[in-house]
Amino acid sequence: MQQDVSAFTEQLAPAGADEIGQCIEGLMSGGMRICDTITAANPVEEYQEV
Repeated sequence: MQQDVSAFTEQLAPAGADEIGQCIEGLMSGGMRICDTITAANPVEEYQEV
C-alpha cells in the first residue's frame, strides 16, 4: 500500500516549468491568443517565469 501511495504522490506533484512550457506551446499552436501585456520575444518563457 505504501508503494501505491508513493506512486500517487509522484503523479500529483506540481508541474515543473518545462512541463508548463510544453502545455503553453501546445495551446499556442492550437490558436491560443496572447495577452497584449506579453511583450517577450518568446511568450512561453514569460509565462514560465510568471
